[in-house]
Amino acid sequence: MGRRTMGFLLALCLLWGMLPWQAAAAEETAFYGTLTAREGKDGDAVDLILSYDGSLGKIGTFLVEIQYDEGRFQYQRVRESETLQAGVTTTAASPGQVATVYTAFPHEDALELPEESLTYRFQLLEGAAPGEADFQVAVYDIVDLTPVYLGHDTSQTLTYTVLEPPSGDATLRSLLPETGELVPDFSPDRLTYHLTVPYEVKQLTFLAEPAPGASCRVNRKNLGSGGSETEFRFTVTAEDGKTKQEYTVLVYREEKAEPSPTPTPTPKPTPTPKPTPTPKP
Repeated sequence: MGRRTMGFLLALCLLWGMLPWQAAAAEETAFYGTLTAREGKDGDAVDLILSYDGSLGKIGTFLVEIQYDEGRFQYQRVRESETLQAGVTTTAASPGQVATVYTAFPHEDALELPEESLTYRFQLLEGAAPGEADFQVAVYDIVDLTPVYLGHDTSQTLTYTVLEPPSGDATLRSLLPETGELVPDFSPDRLTYHLTVPYEVKQLTFLAEPAPGASCRVNRKNLGSGGSETEFRFTVTAEDGKTKQEYTVLVYREEKAEPSPTPTPTPKPTPTPKPTPTPKP
């Protein structure tokens, strides 16, 4: 910002104490803030949008202060509307607070119509404590082009809920084969098992229950030939998307049973021929 502009802002600040006050009872705020999200977890971003409703007509200047929880959020940037970019807008940030001052210069480009004037971007810090976090929004020293104080200050609290961090639990709660029983019995802490199935079983499915929020993927369902061992691998990915763990089941498919030999039938005994009677002389 040039020296001329800085001088203009300094002179404006000195004059504020001498400006007349124009206020009304039970004033309605002309500026209001909204959040683009009401909840989030580690690393999520949220925008705080400050909008003007146009009810005060042309605005010569206004000041914004936003206070936030520096232990949970990091301020990243502010985006100004085209109208504010046509004037003189300055933003300063310190831990836990952001402040912006706008001045219409030149006057013909002053803020007048309803719009989203300022968009502040914040990001949740890694490991932010879960619970409710407040953004305190204040808009004051609202002055028209005369210049006259217009009142209608904003004092607003916007609440954002920090969710519990995603779980790193990549265990299976249970693993049940469709056929047969695991050896040894399933335990979430044991990663390798054996299983024997009859030769007639060609495909095998399992009922796998991962930890809450986690997902499980198995590498196959077909078995090998009779007398062979097939490795089933169950990959569990935790809710955090980073932590993984693998369970292995070695499935032995029994050999095909040899058919029992057909017994040779016992031959029927040959009947003894009756003796031929001796002819009489």
